[in-house]
Amino acid sequence: MDIAVSTALEAQSLMRASDGSGAAYDKILNAIRLGLDVCTREDARKSYVPLLQYSDTHEEHQVVVLLTAAMLEKLFGELLKRMIVKTGKGWEQARGAVRAMRGHRDREKEFAKLAGVSLRDVVARSKGSGFHFGWAEIRKLRNKFMHGMPFVIHVSDTEKAFELAKEAFRVFAHLHNEFCVSDA
Repeated sequence: MDIAVSTALEAQSLMRASDGSGAAYDKILNAIRLGLDVCTREDARKSYVPLLQYSDTHEEHQVVVLLTAAMLEKLFGELLKRMIVKTGKGWEQARGAVRAMRGHRDREKEFAKLAGVSLRDVVARSKGSGFHFGWAEIRKLRNKFMHGMPFVIHVSDTEKAFELAKEAFRVFAHLHNEFCVSDA
């Protein structure tokens, strides 16, 4: 593998694991300095952005992760609306209630209130124990990406997102059947 490519991949890996601190930045610069065999921190700093912009597949992998995250949130929102309607409220009222929920945590709380059980527990019961964790990981990547960390999504995340998207339809069909269709 080319030295610049391997250095870029290492810098990107460190960036994904970074907590945004000065120490993390220094660690990335040191990896660049050692990987490219440059003498000064200033030379490593000049290489920082170009190395983090390196992509072996351009941005297709980012799109897969972002679309998977959006699809999962849409499926969850639709499930919650139907659960609220089942309580006797109208569709517009349900839509407004879900729209007013600020984030995923609020939606999970509403689900637990309506279902009497946590989303994590229901998903685990439906033989999707890894689904909830995978969804959380995809959400974290999407949030970091949207809040200014464009290199956080790596090619390896694409396959995880794709598998999660395939599993989502089974999981949400189960949730819909259990909480929107059944009389139990």
